[in-house]
Formats: sequence, structure tokens, C-alpha cells
Amino acid sequence: MPAPKYTNFAALDLGSNSFRLLAVSGRPVQWPPEPPERILLDTCRQTRLGEKLSATGRLNAAARERGLAACRVFAGQLRELPPMPLRACATQALRQAADRQEFIREVEEILACRVEILSPEQEAAYTLLGCQAGQKKSRSPLLLVDAGGGSTEIILARHQQKPLIRSLPMGAVNLTERFFKAGITPPAQAQMKIFLREQIKPVFNELIPAGLRKVRLTASGGTANALAMLSLGLRNYEAGLIQGSRLTGTGLDEILARLSALPPEALRSIPGLKTRGAIIPAGLILLQTIINITGRELTVSTSGFLEGIVLRHGNNGPAAP
Repeated sequence: MPAPKYTNFAALDLGSNSFRLLAVSGRPVQWPPEPPERILLDTCRQTRLGEKLSATGRLNAAARERGLAACRVFAGQLRELPPMPLRACATQALRQAADRQEFIREVEEILACRVEILSPEQEAAYTLLGCQAGQKKSRSPLLLVDAGGGSTEIILARHQQKPLIRSLPMGAVNLTERFFKAGITPPAQAQMKIFLREQIKPVFNELIPAGLRKVRLTASGGTANALAMLSLGLRNYEAGLIQGSRLTGTGLDEILARLSALPPEALRSIPGLKTRGAIIPAGLILLQTIINITGRELTVSTSGFLEGIVLRHGNNGPAAP
């Protein structure tokens, strides 16, 4: 029998703010794959798994149930597709939670696959691979920022050199809980900006020597994509418009001023934000701090961590239900 032209494969990102499932037909070498129909499923559910984790060190009961509910939905969606391998990867929230093993056992029962907790270096490597697959090839250094819900990975990739990776245990979820308990007030914003500059500037000073003038500054992840939607005035996610779009300091200032004037419940009603609305101001200030430190615009990448898993592993792994 001739080998099938495509072999299906699925990857699941168990993140600190959202869980995302991506299923493809075949093993693409670029992103997005051609033809577009090779993407069988691309779905995301906001779980806020990292909610209150920084304060307690354990998973919040409501967050646990949101995460498990998302996995039950994913299991049902996978059953409607042809059988395929599934690789499930967890990041900062489950790296940090003391009770992670109990949660992971329940996820593994629901999805009938093993859950792998990645190190920050593994997470960054997948993100870099996914981002590079969505960009034109270039020998210019790439500085990639992946701002997530619980951590931020900063990666410097140079031609034919091993990438330099730094991971900071802060993201949109834990920054929101730390600084915006009483609202997105000007004093709280100022405190967050001081904190972020103190944490991020030494990393950039280390990774970007004076000689790297032509470095490409790129951001991936849900925060960057949501801010690109707001900047472009999109009501629905359109990867073709978001990929390669720019986030500027002035543009982010305008968005932050608009968001800060709204009550918290109104943030959820803004097109493109939904349940991410509550944490988007913190993610915005994080990326804004990077723009201010570097004096450069951020180019947005629609591909990153999950695409990198698909590109790297293809059809290896246990079958999904």
C-alpha cells in the first residue's frame, strides 16, 4: 500500500491564561502551511489556569475546573477528527504549581495522552522555531519576545549560532494580580512600569550588545496578537493582516488610555479581547516597556510556541481519543 500523502498531528498548549489546540494534516515546514486546508482545527479557550497561583503556590479550584472543562471540549473535538497523535505541553503555571501532578493526571485521563511540563528553555526553543517558520529568511539577528500569562521568554537568535534564551517568571496574569488589584490606576501603572524596567532592562543590555544594530524585534503570543487587533481596528482575528504588523509606543499609549478609562467588565466586550480583556493592560505595559527600552517598534508574529511543536514533532506521539 502506498504511504498516505499526509499524516495528521495535534498539539496542545496548556498555558497560564489559555489552552490552545492545533491539529494539522501532514508535517508542514513553514507557517501557515500550504494549502490552508491542512489546518484541521485551531481553537483556544481562556482558562486563566494561573489565577491566584503566585499568592498560594497552588492551582485555584475554579481555574482547575476551567482547565479541565477546556480539555473535555478538546477531547470531543478530537473525536470528530481522524485518529492522530497528540502532544500536550504545559508551561509556567504547571511549572510553578505545587499540586500540578493531580491536575495533570486528570488531564491525561480526559485526553488519553501524556502531558509534558516544559522548561523555559524548551518553551522558548519551540516559540523561536514557530516564529521563524512564519517569517522570510534573514541573516539579521532576531530578538523574539513571547509574553505569556505566567512568564515572558526573550530569545536572541543569530545566524549559525546557538540562541540565547532568558525567561522571566512574569506575565499578564500575575502582573495583573500584583499591580491592578484596585484597578488600572495611574499610580499602579507607574509602579508596574518601574518594576518591569528594572527586570527587563538588564536582560536586554546582556542580549543586545552595541554592535547588534540590525536586530529584528518581534513579539509572539496572545497578548501581542490581541494588541495588534486593537491597533488595526479588527473585530475578528485575521492572521494575514496581523502577521508582520507593528506595535509602536505611541499606538500602545493610545490603547492603554482607552482601556484605562473603561470599567473592568467593559474590557471583556471589546472585539478581540473577550476574557483576555482583564489582563490585556498588564501585557500591554510589558510590551510597551520593551519598546521604550529598545527605542524600536515591535513586529507581531502570529506563529510561535504551538506552531513550533507541530513543526518539530510532526506525527510522533501517542494517539488522541
